[in-house]
Amino acid sequence: MVKGLGSGETILSIASRDDLIKDWIPGLQGGTYGGGSAIAAAAAVAMLDVLLNKGVLKNATIRGVQLMQELQALQQQHPSWICNARSLGLMVGTQFPSKAVAQAVQNECLVWNLMLLTCAIKENVN
Repeated sequence: MVKGLGSGETILSIASRDDLIKDWIPGLQGGTYGGGSAIAAAAAVAMLDVLLNKGVLKNATIRGVQLMQELQALQQQHPSWICNARSLGLMVGTQFPSKAVAQAVQNECLVWNLMLLTCAIKENVN
């Protein structure tokens, strides 16, 4: 969360439900990212303005639905290629039957300037 929030500037952020944080004393929290920079705070304010007021979250939701529809169509056309796909907005996990298939998909996506992270124990999820 903080990497995007600071737009490259070092900043610390803590997020919690109200019932968990209501008794915390302000100023007693900390982290390894440091903080206190006016530049980082200005970057965070600007980023929050963009996220909340420029339609970024709505667009991510719409594009996430579009991406999942396309992945589900591909899964129906090629059931042996895609085992499972799940998402939250534009954060998508697509499970492939093997590491080799996941790497082939990852390599083809690189040709189109799309970077994918391969993960999971079997390294078969992009």
